[in-house]
Amino acid sequence: MRSVLITGANGGGGRALSERLAARGFAVHACGRGAELDMDVTEPSGVERVAEQVAADVGGDGLHAVINR
Repeated sequence: MRSVLITGANGGGGRALSERLAARGFAVHACGRGAELDMDVTEPSGVERVAEQVAADVGGDGLHAVINR
């Protein structure tokens, strides 16, 4: 399964993009303030935490795309 990480997915275009990619069969890792993966991209510790969590989720398959909104 193809995996994608989307930042800023807590609303608007990011949320819509997450939903659309999920409907097309992507494993979507949505992050942002209040999103599935709660993260503020200005906080390095939060970015590291999310990166570790996503790496554990995708395993050896890795991410196929990162969409940084």
